Amino acid sequence: MKCWYHYPELADRHILLNLLRSGYSIREICEMLGCTRTNVASAMKNHGIQRPYVEHVPEGMRKRMGL
Repeated sequence: MKCWYHYPELADRHILLNLLRSGYSIREICEMLGCTRTNVASAMKNHGIQRPYVEHVPEGMRKRMGL
């Protein structure tokens, strides 16, 4: 069984982050790469990426949203 770091797209934080910023869901990323949801979730956890991925939200709003 392949681990997340065997997939170059998941091993590179910037590529994974760009996929998420482009609006792809975890399921869509799995289908594109041919891996499992666990692989993508593990890569996100390892790179410190949390969903929902939201950019440019003021700190006060983040606290109210629980992000």
